[in-house]
Amino acid sequence: MTDGHTIYQIPLFRMGNSNNWIKIPVLATTDESFRIQTARSVLHFKDEDLKPNAEGKYIINIEKIDLGQNCGDIKEFEMPLEIMEHRKERRRLNALEKNTIFINRLVDPIMYFYLEGDKLRILQEEKEVIVDHIEISYGEKVVNVDGLDWQPYLRLPAKVAETFEKALREKELERLSLVFRGKSRLDGWDYYGFNMEPSDDQWSRVQEHFNDFCTDDKTLNGWLTWNPKVVADTLGIPIEVEF
Repeated sequence: MTDGHTIYQIPLFRMGNSNNWIKIPVLATTDESFRIQTARSVLHFKDEDLKPNAEGKYIINIEKIDLGQNCGDIKEFEMPLEIMEHRKERRRLNALEKNTIFINRLVDPIMYFYLEGDKLRILQEEKEVIVDHIEISYGEKVVNVDGLDWQPYLRLPAKVAETFEKALREKELERLSLVFRGKSRLDGWDYYGFNMEPSDDQWSRVQEHFNDFCTDDKTLNGWLTWNPKVVADTLGIPIEVEF
């Protein structure tokens, strides 16, 4: 019972002394619910509503379903424990897979990768690590995963590295601001530049307000603007005050 196409035929009782069983069809609608259905009626159940009795058995009341004349006065049946355990494991795996950016099934135990803000969380069975930066080792993008069933460093799958780098970049851009770079001796204007490289989108929105100082001057070099307020207002960033 792992999806809406899975049907279990669960025995109810034998017909006389024969080996033939009257069986009840149980259809898994999701990993959290199922239904018992006959030609004349249907009952819906949620796994979370079923509790084992004192003997550890899952007994389901089916008084409200029409099983036909051959089934006599049957009012309940036992859901096989192995089915319930299988469904419980499937739900556990579903929970692990939810919100992952990547799952590495080629390693044992399986590794699950999650992005939480600008942090990367890697889960391996009961162990997990949270990392906040990427390192370069032998030309590869790696993270320190000391604490998992792995070497101290893990080479990041391409999809994980790309997603994590994007999150780190977006977090870094939260600190984007304009800083005073100096006064030009030619026009007397105060010029400002970014404290870090802006994103391509940000740059496209304000490039027209910048001049390229093609010099090797220590302060007045690169792309600078004499109109920092317009740039700051356009991008919603601060202008660092010179003291």
